[in-house]
Amino acid sequence: MDGKLKQEKQQAMQIQNKAASLKLRSANEDVKLAAVAISFNVRLRSSDMPTHMQEHALRSTRSLLDSVVSTKTTTKTRPKPNPTLLARALKKEFDLSYGPAWHCVSERVSGRS
Repeated sequence: MDGKLKQEKQQAMQIQNKAASLKLRSANEDVKLAAVAISFNVRLRSSDMPTHMQEHALRSTRSLLDSVVSTKTTTKTRPKPNPTLLARALKKEFDLSYGPAWHCVSERVSGRS
């Protein structure tokens, strides 16, 4: 009986250690994602995707925004990207990368097909 109790305690400790490791890894991923968002000057309001997919979304958004600026060169004003086109382009990118059924919302405009 004593050996069984000792084994259960060891298993409980292993579970606690794994949970602590996951929390630390999650916190590190959150910090990395925040740094990417700041460096790209974009904001991710809400997501239930894994961190690597969120980073992909941030990189794709920055790339799309930069392509709008480079195609519409003006000296006085910076062009505003079309939220509808941005949402559609991000949805298409994720459909191609991760399969269909993605939704993207950009300023109350959703990219659906």
